[in-house]
Amino acid sequence: PVWMIAGPDLVGAYMEPDEFFAFMDRSLHTRFITQPQQVPERLAALDNRRDAEGRFRVNELYCANTNWKPNVLAMNEQAGVIVLDLREYTRQRAGTRFELRELLARAPLAQVILLLDERDNLEVLREEIELLWHEAATERLPASGNVHTLRVLTLGADSDAQLRGLVDAVAEAAARTAPANAAQAVTIQPSKGSVSFGKP
Repeated sequence: PVWMIAGPDLVGAYMEPDEFFAFMDRSLHTRFITQPQQVPERLAALDNRRDAEGRFRVNELYCANTNWKPNVLAMNEQAGVIVLDLREYTRQRAGTRFELRELLARAPLAQVILLLDERDNLEVLREEIELLWHEAATERLPASGNVHTLRVLTLGADSDAQLRGLVDAVAEAAARTAPANAAQAVTIQPSKGSVSFGKP
């Protein structure tokens, strides 16, 4: 199953028919997580079973602006794989920067996948990850310090092939196995205070 966490700004962008009708009957607010203590109950209530045709649901979890940070951290602790969309990322995107920093500090890096667009500047991202890696050094959990390889997948024009590569990468991360060779992947290795790019 897939959990997509989003703030109020994305509700409109990703609104589906059931959410539109919830908005119309003034019950959309019930879909938002407004208190950190709601997270375990909300996650337990998600439909994580396969549909009849074998597919899993995408569960959307909307958070209020006032408490999304603890919600993100709580969900990250329960996730098998964390995919963070860094397409068009800039340092001014404080929310995404917070999420990236917390992943570098708290998450097992083998379970983290970052998404980029082929137009994004890999050197800028490398510098940003190196900076955040240093910032989070004193908070880094021992479990996340053993593996210093961070997967970055670039999604470009050949979306079908690259989406298949993304699915393969997620499956590999979920199984906690060594990453297989994938043409779309760039490996960032933040260790000993440096970040280097190389082929997987």
